[in-house]
Amino acid sequence: KKEGKADAEPQSSVVKTFVRLRPPSQESEIDLFELSSTRPGVITIKDPLSSGRCEHSYEFSGVFPVDYDQERVFAPIAGHIVNEALAGQSGCVLAYGQTGSGKTYSIFGEGSGPRRGILPRAVEHMFAQGRAVGDGVVVSFL
Repeated sequence: KKEGKADAEPQSSVVKTFVRLRPPSQESEIDLFELSSTRPGVITIKDPLSSGRCEHSYEFSGVFPVDYDQERVFAPIAGHIVNEALAGQSGCVLAYGQTGSGKTYSIFGEGSGPRRGILPRAVEHMFAQGRAVGDGVVVSFL
């Protein structure tokens, strides 16, 4: 039997889901969510009108609290994807959510300083890795 790519050991493929909490548009004394201290990645959404009777918990690969800055969000979401892309693997970061929920801010950020988002950081990381290896980076598209 001739060995080829089809016979190679398959790479593990994992879809990870993260949620990033944005600050409420108005300060409120009502807690709308709770992060589990015993189960990282679990967030409980509270219905403020139900007096604690109606809560829903969801589990993600990670939950980023309101106070997490762009740098702390980049590494767990996209750092490894860029590294794997440089090694020849495909990767994707998808932002999904309601209008006004912060998708554009998370992906693009603001300016070129510490508030830059996932995409500018991914490009910087890619070029830094290319320089470190000495191969440079070649980009092509159709």
